[in-house]
Amino acid sequence: MFFGEQIKVQALGDDPASLTGLEVRLNHEGFEASTAPDKGELLRLAASPQKPDVILLYFRLDALRGSEACEHLRLANPDSAIIMLSDRNSEEDEVRGLDAGADDYIGRPCSLEVLMARIRANVRGRREAAGHRRIIEA
Repeated sequence: MFFGEQIKVQALGDDPASLTGLEVRLNHEGFEASTAPDKGELLRLAASPQKPDVILLYFRLDALRGSEACEHLRLANPDSAIIMLSDRNSEEDEVRGLDAGADDYIGRPCSLEVLMARIRANVRGRREAAGHRRIIEA
């Protein structure tokens, strides 16, 4: 729970076993997590009116494919935080992911505690920014 609300997390990527494990652990920790291990599900998410608070993208070895998915999802989900998880930890891969629209890039291995803290921080930042927009627009 985060300020009395469950954070909705949608995990997408190319490693179904890791995504399922991540979904189980996040749900156990109080998040509302679901996974989408294939491209069709990714396209469905982009078109869905139900937007998650956070989209986790985990493409094990294909950082370019993850960046392309990120660009597509950023256009369709401007209010969702996008966090990329990757086994590729080079500066070039991190810059590519952030430039594609990710709000955060986490190299693996990464502890669940750090991942959850980064999820909460990204949601907090988005909510605070939305609150400031309302004040400015009012």
